[in-house]
Amino acid sequence: AVSALPTFAGKRVKLPVGTVLPVLAGGSLLIAGAFVQPWLTYVVLAGVYVVSLPLSVLRFYRTRPAPGADTD
Repeated sequence: AVSALPTFAGKRVKLPVGTVLPVLAGGSLLIAGAFVQPWLTYVVLAGVYVVSLPLSVLRFYRTRPAPGADTD
């Protein structure tokens, strides 16, 4: 099933050079957490996802062009 809610996508994310290492370290911690405490890791990730839903909807409506606006 596909959600009708607009959610964040990582397609257009461009990491500045200085943030690549911290992002890789965070990803490594997530993977390690999935092995050491899988349920805690899942609950934390699910919580982050649930919190991001209203934020992504707000961002979608703020960046959407106004009805009748010229899109040229």
